[in-house]
Formats: sequence, C-alpha cells, structure tokens
Amino acid sequence: MSATEVDDVLKLIGCGYMQVLMVFSCGMTCLYLINEIMGINFVCGSIAEDFQMNNVQLSLLASSAFLGLILATHYSGYKSDQIGRRIVMLYSLGLGLAASLISMLMPSFPVFLLFRFLTGLMLSGGSCVFLTYITECTQITFRPHIVTFMSYFFALGWIYVPGVAYLFQPLNRIVFSWGTFDICRWRISLLVNAIPGFVAFGTMFILPETPKFLLSKRKDERAFAVLNRLCIINHRKDLKSFGVTSVWQDNVQEDQSPPRCCLIQMWLDTKPLFKPPYVRPFLHVTAVVCCLFFVGNGLVTWFSKLRSDLTNEKETMCGDFSCEPRNNTSGADDKSKSNVYMDGIILGVTALSTFIFTSILLVWVKRSLILFINSTIAFLCGFSLNFWTNQHAILIALVVFLSPMACSISLAGSALCDVMPTHMRANAVSLALTFGRLAVIIASGILGFFFCMQCYVVFNIFVLFAAGKFVRGSILVSNNIVNEPRYSQISIK
Repeated sequence: MSATEVDDVLKLIGCGYMQVLMVFSCGMTCLYLINEIMGINFVCGSIAEDFQMNNVQLSLLASSAFLGLILATHYSGYKSDQIGRRIVMLYSLGLGLAASLISMLMPSFPVFLLFRFLTGLMLSGGSCVFLTYITECTQITFRPHIVTFMSYFFALGWIYVPGVAYLFQPLNRIVFSWGTFDICRWRISLLVNAIPGFVAFGTMFILPETPKFLLSKRKDERAFAVLNRLCIINHRKDLKSFGVTSVWQDNVQEDQSPPRCCLIQMWLDTKPLFKPPYVRPFLHVTAVVCCLFFVGNGLVTWFSKLRSDLTNEKETMCGDFSCEPRNNTSGADDKSKSNVYMDGIILGVTALSTFIFTSILLVWVKRSLILFINSTIAFLCGFSLNFWTNQHAILIALVVFLSPMACSISLAGSALCDVMPTHMRANAVSLALTFGRLAVIIASGILGFFFCMQCYVVFNIFVLFAAGKFVRGSILVSNNIVNEPRYSQISIK
C-alpha cells in the first residue's frame, strides 16, 4: 500500500518509547496543574499571616488561578486548532512557570494576587490541550487506556500537594531572610510545587507536533516525517519498510477564509459544534463532564474544611459540620492540620487506586459501563454519609464518593476526542472543560452560601448528581450518535 490513513499508521506504529514519553510529559503537565490550583489552598493560612489578609482576600486568592483557567481555556483550545498542540503547550507551560515564579517573590498581596491570576490564565493552554495532544498520537483502541494512565498524575497531584505541605509544616514560618525580604515557608512550598512544570516543559521540547494536526493543515510531508520518526523509535524500522509511503486523513479542514477579528473567528470556528452532526455528541458529553466536575471537583475544594471540622465521634458528617471557628490550642491546631494533610493523602491514594482499577477494567469493559459503575459506587457511598457516625467510616465513604466521580472526567473527555474531527477537537474539549470548571464555581458557591444552613439538603444535591442515571444515559447515547464517517464504523471502548 502507498497512501495510508493516519489511524491505520498509528495502529501499525503501536505504543512504544515515544508514547511513554508523551504520557509522562502530559502527565507532568497534569501534576503541575493540580499543584498550582490545589497547592495554594494548603498554604493559604501561612500566606494570610504574612500578608495580614481577611476572609474576602483569602477567598479571592483561592479562586484566582482557577478563574484564570476558566477565562482563557476556550481561547487556548481554539488557538491550538490554529497553530498546533505542542506550541500552545510550550507557551502555556513557559509563561505559567514564569508567572508562578514571579508571584513567589511578590512582597504585597495585590501584586501577588494578580500574578496568581496570570498563572492560571497562562496555564489554560496546558490544562486543555494535553488531552488532545495525547489522543492524536495514539491509536483509537488504546486511547481510553492511555488517557487513564496519564490521569494517574492527577491522583499523584492529590498526594503531592498535601505531602509537600506536611513535609514543610515543622519548619519555621520564616525559613531565612535575604536582606529585608523574608523567605517564608509557603514560598518554598510553591517552588517545590512548580518542579513538575519544569519537567513537563523540558520533555515537551523533545516531542513532535501531532501528525493529525499537521495533516489537518495540509502539511503532509511533516506529518509523514513525524510518523516515520515514531515508527523508527518503536520498531527500529521506517514506514517504507511496512509499505507506507504517504498518509492521509478524513475530515481535513477546508481552506480558511481571510483572517478576521480574533473573537469573530473564534465564534465562527465554534459554531459547527452546535450544528449537526456534532451538536448531539458535544452537548451530551459536555453535560456529563459538567456533572462530573460539579461533584468530583466541587466537593474536593471543600474536602479540607469538611475533614477539619469533624470532631464529634457520635455525629454524622452534616450533624457535626460547623462554620464557626474551632477553639484549638496551638498544639491541637498543628495536630489538626497534620490530620487534614494525611486525609488529603488518603484521598489521593484512593483516587490513584481508582485509576488503576479503571485501567484494568478497560481491558474487558466498555468505557460507558465503567462510567456507570463509577457513578453508582459514588452514589452509594455519598448516600451512606447521611447515616455514618464513625469518623473512620465517614473518611472512607467520603473519599470513595469523590474519587470515582473525579476520575471519570478524563474518560468522558476522551469520548469527546473520539467523536470530533481534528480541526475541531481541541476547541470542543476546551469548551467542555470551560463549562465543567464553571460547574465547579457554581458548586463552590452553593457550598459557601448554603452548606452551613442546610447541610443535609445541599450535600444530597451532590449525591443526586452522582446517582448515575444521567451520566449513564448520556454516555451510552454518545457512543452511538456519531455521524462522522470514520467513527461510525468503529466500536469505541
């Protein structure tokens, strides 16, 4: 054969050293993203003491980077469909690291807050493009497995962040001084949290652009060169040895119209997502992603608060929850922080175990069924929290409630990658993630305003979202409503 479809070439190449490096690089991007977004929550107390912050300022700080992610995610996805996945990730990681490092040196709260917002804004590219990048370099049948393997790093982030906080807790608030500038404990924690970002940035330089993006831009020779490089590394033979001399791809982007205003062009490129044949799979998968974000990430943001306020051994979680500050001595407060850090590590270990279990299930079970199993387990554990009074049982039920929902996000995202053509894929994923992150903001607002007054009612709203019927129905439909020719012939697992 001479001209071969790109998915057939990827199947021929299989998974080898380069795919491992891609998974590692995208995984470190995930880990760095979690560190930047979650890491600030574990050092807010020290930062508040250093800058003499009030509760409103603490709330702004905790959400600043996440708000930056939301505002720029869709634009980053759109831009990666224009200039490439790899280049957007390099710019995103480089600028994000620069903004993060500068923020660590800021002597006042307003400027520190600004650079935390800019960190989230810059990292928006890496937060949405890594999923598109890894799926476009992987054969179809391996995509759910590869995405799940890469998502291990999200769970590692849930272990890494509280682990770093626990490690640095015994240090003095001011570790040392450099002239009039104090090097505080929280600044060192943020620096250690940034290490995975440097690793991801360095490894991304070695990796190529995705062949599917190059083909979508009619750069066939470059795409063939990338695939040939992957083949040589994996098999020690070039593609011509297998009879492949050129590659092609379905759904190549049509010639673009003359450049317009950025916002107008972004809207024109987004409109096809809301037209047949893509509107149904896009809306179904996006709804599932929002549901998973609402429960899985919305409650995770309050995990430390939930655990730190549980002290009564004879009360349920909501029965013991209080928004009033606890009257702890210094020693008791340090012990309470240590317990919260350890609970965070337990949550991360549980999430990692869930990912490993999902990887094993994917060998025999369809992705839609795994999502249904995860949502069912989450519902049962969440519902049981209305009755448990033992603190160890509450911890186990809470982490098992949160982990399956959070771990299902990447699987739902990979389904969207499967049903979208190359020139729309990153745009679709980024828009779905934007809606999902807005769901987290809504969830956090509901928890902040109403959780104290109506704990049982609010918590059971999250339990109902995890019931599984909506998630199951949406995903099952999304696997059968794709009209794109290439995928209509493929059974996606």
